[in-house]
Amino acid sequence: MNLTEEEAATYDRQIRLWGLDAQKRLRASRICVLGIFGLGAEVCKNLVLAGIKSLCIVDHRTVGNNCIGSQFLVRDEDQGKNIAEAAAVRLQILNPNVQIDTETSNPEKLEDGFFKQFDVVCALGLGATSSYLERVNTICRAENIKFYCGEVFGFHGYFFSDLGSHFEFVKEEVKSQANVSIDEVTEAAPSADEPSAKRSKPSDGNDATTDQENNGSVEGEEDGEDSIRMVKKVAEYVPWRQAVKSDWSCAASARTIRRTSPIYYVLLVVQQFIDRHGRLPSSESCDADVEQLQTLRETVLTDLRLDQKVVPNDVLRQCVAELSPVCAVVGGVLGQEVIKAVSGRDVPFNNFFFYHGIRGSGMVEKLGYS
Repeated sequence: MNLTEEEAATYDRQIRLWGLDAQKRLRASRICVLGIFGLGAEVCKNLVLAGIKSLCIVDHRTVGNNCIGSQFLVRDEDQGKNIAEAAAVRLQILNPNVQIDTETSNPEKLEDGFFKQFDVVCALGLGATSSYLERVNTICRAENIKFYCGEVFGFHGYFFSDLGSHFEFVKEEVKSQANVSIDEVTEAAPSADEPSAKRSKPSDGNDATTDQENNGSVEGEEDGEDSIRMVKKVAEYVPWRQAVKSDWSCAASARTIRRTSPIYYVLLVVQQFIDRHGRLPSSESCDADVEQLQTLRETVLTDLRLDQKVVPNDVLRQCVAELSPVCAVVGGVLGQEVIKAVSGRDVPFNNFFFYHGIRGSGMVEKLGYS
């Protein structure tokens, strides 16, 4: 899909950041977001501003006090309206070039075929059960559709990504011109129409990828100076069900347990709460919900043969409500990851991102792989 002069001017800064070819891929992408409370609103805002082709927002809920504090796309006067339709009005103002559609049906009632029209599906802030996430992930994986899911619970949040068993992307690498030979360089050279101001980013490494390098050409400077090469890489992802069923009982897992973000185990406890009650823990029933979380923690961690100290009581008490600052952080990172996946540029996260709001830190974890 070619960009108009108006679009090229609108997206000029980001074209200089990730290149014209990447922007064209974004401009052709069709994305579905299931759920537009706080986290969904942040992701939708980032994707619309990035310049995707179309966004479909699915949410059957109405605007109420439970979302006004974290959802910046709705106002007090929208109370009682469908939240997807109310949010779409302000999203359209942000970027009139993006087609924005809404679906007011319950996401859990949608037919399997509904998801097949999209390139990316994100289930966010729904309080979705494990069985629903598994169902949508299975549909997306079979159709080669990129799948994301995420939640914000209190001061903490996460998102999970499944880009399929064979996801291809391109990464920039810097190689000394003195040591490079034509046989070592990938054929995925930068497009001739990418801005000359574009420069490489530092290599961040990813053990989930493998290089696919072939003969080709080099974009570089004069002899003796560093050159930029575009390296094709392949990453393998596992489905949601496999990622949350990791076996922590073996001795080899001891080191992994110590370095894994505690928010992963909080996620397992909160997900059990959702599966049992059909909702996220709420500030309106804080004490009762925290007590239930403590009971579920004992069950979850005992089944995993983990010490109860892995998830302290104070962390569970921090897991009620959807806080706007946490939505902004998690939604900002997730929006960036969707853009990377659609554009095929840079190393995507594989496969969890956890945000610990008290520590103010995020961590990427690769879980569910044998």
